[in-house]
Amino acid sequence: MARTRSAKGVIVDFDLLKIRQKLAAQPVTVSVKAREDFIDKKLRRRMRKVKNAAAAPINVDSGVLADIEVTETQPTIEPPKEEVKPVETKHKLRPPVKQ
Repeated sequence: MARTRSAKGVIVDFDLLKIRQKLAAQPVTVSVKAREDFIDKKLRRRMRKVKNAAAAPINVDSGVLADIEVTETQPTIEPPKEEVKPVETKHKLRPPVKQ
C-alpha cells in the first residue's frame, strides 16, 4: 500500500508521508535552535526600530503655529468618467405590440 491514486488523480505515497511525519516530530537540534533564536532576535530588533521611529514625539513651538490656520478637509476621490458608446447591432428593434 505504498502508492495509491487519490480521487483527484494525484498519486499519494503513504510511506513517504509517514517518514515526513516522523522527521517533523523529532526534537530540534542545538544548532537549529540557535539559528531560530538568532533570526527571532533579529526580527524583534527590526520591529522595535520601526515602532520607535514612528512613535517619536515632535517638539513644536506654539508661537510658530499661532499664525497658521488649519482646516480639516478630506480629499474627494471621483471615479473616472467613462464615455458611454452606443452599441451598434445588425438587428433592428421590433415594433411595439398592438393590443
